[in-house]
Amino acid sequence: MEVFIEFKGQRLAVDSLGGGIKSYYVHKDGERRDIIYGYRDIEAKDGCMGDVLSPFPGRMVDDEYEWQGTKYVIAEELKLNGRALHAFVDQFEWRVEKISDSIIQATFQTEQRFSDKGFPFNLEYKVEYSIGEDGLTVETKVKNVGKTTAPFGIGYHPYFAVTEAVDAAEWRVPAKKVVEFDESLKPTGRLLSVGEANLDFREFSAIGDKIIDNCFFELERDSQGIFSSVLKNGKTDEKITIWQDEAYPYFQTYSSDTIKSEHHRKAMALEPQSCCGFAINMPELGLIALKSGEEFKGSWGVKID
Repeated sequence: MEVFIEFKGQRLAVDSLGGGIKSYYVHKDGERRDIIYGYRDIEAKDGCMGDVLSPFPGRMVDDEYEWQGTKYVIAEELKLNGRALHAFVDQFEWRVEKISDSIIQATFQTEQRFSDKGFPFNLEYKVEYSIGEDGLTVETKVKNVGKTTAPFGIGYHPYFAVTEAVDAAEWRVPAKKVVEFDESLKPTGRLLSVGEANLDFREFSAIGDKIIDNCFFELERDSQGIFSSVLKNGKTDEKITIWQDEAYPYFQTYSSDTIKSEHHRKAMALEPQSCCGFAINMPELGLIALKSGEEFKGSWGVKID
């Protein structure tokens, strides 16, 4: 089921399955312009389009982790295509409701139903999606309502397109470092300069045929603590800006190279994340120890030109 809101030509739809963004577009001069590259139905969805990624964005080693001296193994029903990928809140129904003409609220609670499935922690999620004059804002609160400290991370997986193919787009990412990955996309423990990694997009550059599946770090922020990345059509100057506050110090990116042919390199996934992939096994990469009663708060959004 989807819930949608409309505001001055903008239309945002949120999917109750996973609580993420199903579509976001504007009508201008009689034409539809997709801001977030979404999906019509579950059969058309691929590559975690629009999903909320939590409590472990990214991958983990052998679908298991150790937390405070205890080993946990993720149950099959919490996996995506047989792997604990972006596990696991995107696999379940959320409560999604329109709370005003311009705001959708999505809520979910892990409760104790996952205690024997590899996650015996009680997190309460509340995500508010709002659209206004400048575009989309996503405000997230996650509270630990359980009795023990929980391992926690969160990210989002929107895709964006300003050209027919990623290759023709220009991109700006004001970041100094990227996390070095091995062939399995597991961090090696090293941070590389964007120059060393051949991923220097601090000034607008064409993406071309570059294959991108990288996590940027040491993000350059404005005086309000906001990091912004811009995807641009060099011919029309059409732009989409994705921004994230300091609650999201990592910026995962992906050029859609390993998903269904109908979506192959059609859009860029630009993903605000509180931690890097594999952080559940490598806590130094942003994993949050969310104590009982504590709450994570973070905001990100999209500006349209």
